[in-house]
Amino acid sequence: MVASSCFSQALERIVRESFSSEPPPVLYHYTTWDGLKGILQSGKIWATAHDCTNDSDELFSADDAILRVATALLEDADPDTTALLQMFLTRYADINQRTVASNYLACFCAARDKDTQWKHYGAEGAGVCIAVPLLDEPLPDDELARVLIRVRYSSSEVEAILRCSFLQVCRVTQDALADGAPRTNEDTALPALSAVWRVAAFGALAAKTPRWQDEEEWRVVAVADPSRTLPLSRTREDGRTIRYIELPLRQAGRPIAVSEVIVGPAQDSSAALARAQALLEAHGYATTGDGATLVTASTVGAQASA
Repeated sequence: MVASSCFSQALERIVRESFSSEPPPVLYHYTTWDGLKGILQSGKIWATAHDCTNDSDELFSADDAILRVATALLEDADPDTTALLQMFLTRYADINQRTVASNYLACFCAARDKDTQWKHYGAEGAGVCIAVPLLDEPLPDDELARVLIRVRYSSSEVEAILRCSFLQVCRVTQDALADGAPRTNEDTALPALSAVWRVAAFGALAAKTPRWQDEEEWRVVAVADPSRTLPLSRTREDGRTIRYIELPLRQAGRPIAVSEVIVGPAQDSSAALARAQALLEAHGYATTGDGATLVTASTVGAQASA
């Protein structure tokens, strides 16, 4: 029992640390005025289904690296590792297709007041940017599993992480078997397969093509049980249906943490600052005094003309 517990803990550590990164103290969310109002009213942020993102290539950008790494490891694998990797390769396409629709992404940027983010996500500068501090507090108590991931734009970086993590799972499994762990699916094979799959899933969720690297994206990934979480939907101007959920970032009853609201550069700054301050105060946020939410104007235009 102790050996089994150590094996499980080792696998969990590998999965947890595979694509982990130290996040910045604050992340930024660029949105419209309606988006800001909705976030302040609900205390939630929209998280879009992974298969409804603005980059269709994203769904498959890590697949080649995942399959290439697993296939390469087969070359020098012992019989037990070979069985594990072959099982993973056989099931990967089917599991990936069924799982991707259960992942929802709330997207943030590491950069404050960035011109390209205003253009693409902040109503072309007529919207707002919300600064969300990362608080050291328990996650919401609901059925959604959440993880914060830094997006990688280099396939070689993703491949290197996958190779290292897959190797660690294989070695931990080999050590467990050498120490007498049973070769039954329930005790060893399935936990190891689950670990490889979850590392691969993190890789798929973390990977985007290089053309998006200017976004400096971090994403909160919410993993939903389709039988318990029914998504909402909206139709874009191009006719495409987007599925999403309203994702709380804090425990029930707590408003979303907002340390600053920056108003975009393509609007009258005085009127926009007053509008943002009024919205914040109407939803219980202090805009003066200690701990107040700052309300500032973008300096993107001033930077460009300087």
